[in-house]
Amino acid sequence: MSVLPEQSFEQFIIALSAKFPELGPNMGIRFKDEDGDMLSMQDEGDFEAAVDVARVTARGKTDGKLEIWVDQASVQ
Repeated sequence: MSVLPEQSFEQFIIALSAKFPELGPNMGIRFKDEDGDMLSMQDEGDFEAAVDVARVTARGKTDGKLEIWVDQASVQ
């Protein structure tokens, strides 16, 4: 799935919801940062941090890569 840096977190969630409709509105999203730590993606700030990770790992190339994990979030 391609994500453009200009996209908002809301647009990203809409795209994920379309790709994984079985997860419903309570998706848990995580990504791996440049240090290998798994971080939660819960808002626009987290999304921007993830895009920054893709930029850093691109190492000057035009396209970066970001691995994300999507699962059913536990509702508390």
